[in-house]
Order: sequence, then C-alpha cells, then structure tokens
Amino acid sequence: LMLFKKLVTLCVSIALLLSLLLVLNAGASNISILINNAPFVASSDSFLVDGETYVPLKDFTYAINPEAQIDWDTISRKISVYSHGMDIHLSYGEDYISVNGRYLYIPNGVFANNGVTYIQLCGYAKALGAAAVWSQSLQSVYVSYSGTPLSLPGGAYDEDDLYWLSRIISAEARGEPLKGQIAVGNVVLNRVAYKSYPNTIRGVIFDKVSGIQFTPIANGSIYDEPTEKAVIAAKLVLDGANTAGESLFFLNERTATSAWAPRHRTYYASIGNHNFYL
Repeated sequence: LMLFKKLVTLCVSIALLLSLLLVLNAGASNISILINNAPFVASSDSFLVDGETYVPLKDFTYAINPEAQIDWDTISRKISVYSHGMDIHLSYGEDYISVNGRYLYIPNGVFANNGVTYIQLCGYAKALGAAAVWSQSLQSVYVSYSGTPLSLPGGAYDEDDLYWLSRIISAEARGEPLKGQIAVGNVVLNRVAYKSYPNTIRGVIFDKVSGIQFTPIANGSIYDEPTEKAVIAAKLVLDGANTAGESLFFLNERTATSAWAPRHRTYYASIGNHNFYL
C-alpha cells in the first residue's frame, strides 16, 4: 500500500512538471494581471499552471518599480534585485529567494524559457513588497503596491530555534530534496503549536514523555553540524514555508524501528524518504 502511495505521489509530481512544460510551450494562458488596476504589459507571455501564475521577472519587476536595479550573473546563474529597500537574491534551480536576509519559499523558483526568466507571481510580489490576490472566477490577478514595501518578518531568526531546527532537519533528511527537508521542519513546528507537545522547538525535539521521538536524539546525530541546505530549509520553515500540511508525524521506512504511525495515524503524503501522517 505504501509503495502504491509513493508511486501515486511520484506520478503527480511528474504530471505537474509536464503540465508546466506544456503550458510554457503552448503559449499564454487566458489570464489578466492588473497592477494598481492597470493592465500588466510585458514583452513575453505570462502563464497559469496548476493555479499559479508565472510572469517574466524583468518586466514584472519594472512594472512594480521602474527604478529597480537587476543584476544578472550568467556564470553563477544568480540574480540580484534591488527595489525600494528590498535586497532580493535568486538562483536558477532553487525553490526559494532571500529578501533582506529572510527566506521565502517559491516552488519552481526562477527558470528560463526561450531566453526569458520566469518566476511565480504571488511569491515574488511579496518579495517586492506588493500584495497579490488571485480571482479564480475572473481568471485574474490583482496586484497592489503603494510605493511602501509591505512588512516582511523582521529581525534576525531566533538563534536557539534556528540552531535546533536546522540540526533535526539535517539529521533526519540530509541529502533529500528541499521540499522534504521543509516537511520535516513542518512536523516540528506543528507539534510546537499542538497542545499535547512542548511549546518550543528544542522541547519538541528532545521530548521523551512517550519515549524518544526522533532517531537523531537516540544516535546522537542531532549534534552534527547541519548542512547549508538544512539551514536554509529551517529558515524557510520559520518564515512560513509548508509542504507537510498539519502533519504531526513522519516515518523513514529505511531507518525506522517503529511502525506506529502507519497503524494509528492518517497518511498525508510521501516526500523524499519520509511518509507524513496527520
């Protein structure tokens, strides 16, 4: 049964990727984009894929702020955008962007199609300090921008939270896709918010009320230096990224010594090497 669920998850992921490629190759979808009630005019088409709107990065940036500065590094495949106090950094192939040192999760990140760089509209609008609302009935996106950036989560990450969250993610999901690492972090934060568990990240990780909860506590790998990717995943989770919904449990069947969750909890999804349960 679990193998079947994993195959279904894999097929869905492949289907979403193929749908993205098909839409990009087919041309623009029938959507309308308004910025402060004025039509967004771009030199390249925008696309709607699986409910997400993708826009040409350069055209959208200048539509929000004509005086923005965009720097392209073709060697490192990185992009830097400076706009109204927003210092934004993006990399091709990465599912996140950094904004003034904070991290935002943007599935599919930035990608090129026919020489044009695209990005998901709603996430990028937030990075630029704008607000975007999608109307399903009207097939339209309404973007509002007052000239003053919206508030992003301010200040530095809590040192203790980042320390322990990055270590549990690294120890549990080292080498897995970013989506899977985020999901592991989601389970920890979901437990923090749930009344039956401790109300701190460290407390959840070291919780032993019903026995040791996480294998890295038992084998000591929780104290290993986290990978750079795990640190980024932890920051994304702390800034609201969620790929595991309300899951409270995960199980890596390759390393698990207990099969309690599959017997007693509702299956949610398989991401990376882990199965997640509500």
